Amino acid sequence: MATPKQAAKKASKKRSGGRSAKAGLIFPVGRVGSLLRRGQYARRIGASGAVYMAACWST
Repeated sequence: MATPKQAAKKASKKRSGGRSAKAGLIFPVGRVGSLLRRGQYARRIGASGAVYMAACWST
């Protein structure tokens, strides 16, 4: 028989989806982030930068 902690852990193990799905975008956020890093537009690219850029491109 599972303990309450194990039961809670099992229940919360659903798939969370990708960054595009979380942001409600069609454009691939991961690919945009890769392009930003590969293009060397800045030394550091934040995680939300790719989401913002994908949102701008999709509109």
